[in-house]
Amino acid sequence: MLDPADDPLSWLQAQPQAQTARTHPARWHALVALARRAARAEGALRTLLCRRLGAGVAALPGGEPAPARAPSAVRPPLQALTAALNAGHPEAADGAWPELRAVRANTRDWTRLRVARRLADVPPEPSTPVGPLNAHALMPKALAQLQSLSPEYLQRLMQQFDVLGSLPRAAAAPAPAASPVAVVPRKPAKPKAPIRRRP
Repeated sequence: MLDPADDPLSWLQAQPQAQTARTHPARWHALVALARRAARAEGALRTLLCRRLGAGVAALPGGEPAPARAPSAVRPPLQALTAALNAGHPEAADGAWPELRAVRANTRDWTRLRVARRLADVPPEPSTPVGPLNAHALMPKALAQLQSLSPEYLQRLMQQFDVLGSLPRAAAAPAPAASPVAVVPRKPAKPKAPIRRRP
């Protein structure tokens, strides 16, 4: 039998009141958030959150939940291992581990490679004279100068271009299907009586 003290989220999903997620979605999402918070907490806070979770499930239509017991002193092995790994790293408490050197080096290399590919895709300067302010003539020169003066700036600029280029695709993507909304037909407006003007 599952217990909220051991795994609050699994316990919540196993409750018979889980069917109320369709009829009371706001309550259900609040209980899921509370279960996730209880799963991350330890000690007295976890006990308090499990009690609140049990009370919240009891308040749902459909009956009483299984009684909650106090969390056991023995922690599951995976939870103990995670706590031991996080004990030596204070930054891991926020969930943000330091980036590995190899990942940083590979990211740098891939970014350079991506910029080199993008620069290779830039059309060459036109062979015929087109004027001093023609964008097709100025763009290859400007990108070559940026590459020689500040490659890091050019990388950031190309990343911003990529983001700007992806905006139309994101805007054109179909929106997720929403639940159907009943459309109530409106009554036709009554015609207004003409305003008579005095002579």
